[in-house]
Amino acid sequence: MEKNIDKKSRKLIQRKAELRKLGFTIARLREERNITQSELATMLGYTNPAHVSRFESGNKAPSMLILFEIADILEVSIKDFFSEF
Repeated sequence: MEKNIDKKSRKLIQRKAELRKLGFTIARLREERNITQSELATMLGYTNPAHVSRFESGNKAPSMLILFEIADILEVSIKDFFSEF
């Protein structure tokens, strides 16, 4: 049982790290295009830039639909979000 918990904990830690990498990549691509978090949030239909901040910090996983929308806005391929993995 203890090994299963250990395995689950490692997997959770790995997923959090992957979310942070994804968030870092979104932030980097956004900043390269001189788009603020607030502007990106508005383009995505959010009224609060905290949504984008949560994605970029790795605290919240964007849905696939939102990832595709972000890719369109930033004029990149969805693959570009995962190139650092």
